[in-house]
Amino acid sequence: DTIWNLLSRTVTLIIKYMNGQPLQNIELTWAAQELFTNIKTISDSVALSTETYHFRDWVQSAVESFKLINWYIAQAAPRETAKSNPDQAAYDLSVVAHAIVHAASILAPYLPETSRQLITLFTWSDNLIEWSQIWDISKTPTLAQFTEKPAYLFTKIPDEAIEGELEKLGKM
Repeated sequence: DTIWNLLSRTVTLIIKYMNGQPLQNIELTWAAQELFTNIKTISDSVALSTETYHFRDWVQSAVESFKLINWYIAQAAPRETAKSNPDQAAYDLSVVAHAIVHAASILAPYLPETSRQLITLFTWSDNLIEWSQIWDISKTPTLAQFTEKPAYLFTKIPDEAIEGELEKLGKM
């Protein structure tokens, strides 16, 4: 939910306030640079978790990168800013779009299809950002123009199906 809600909100706002086209080349403010520095720190944590086979820690760290982006967009409040300062709102939404592409690359080791879905949604490419360059916003591929809200990333599994599988596991 965290990831899809972020995607949905970001794309919806980019369509509404930027005619679907995020800014490509942006200079980072201190706050935006801090966001990318934190994403780099998370990518380092993910790399360590992967090397030491701490997969639960990896998942928690990967999701944390999207929570940071959620925090950034909540602080920037582009929906409110768009009324008084549309250029600032466009900047903030573009930072978020770039950050999502970078955070998606963190998902790649264990959720490669989801990672590629995210990157393809936000760019015209499915190329991952190299691990050593995950903090560098200039490495973001060209951002796509959005025309519609994204589809769900994951299908919802009905509770009955989960319960049925748990019962099967209990009988083993």
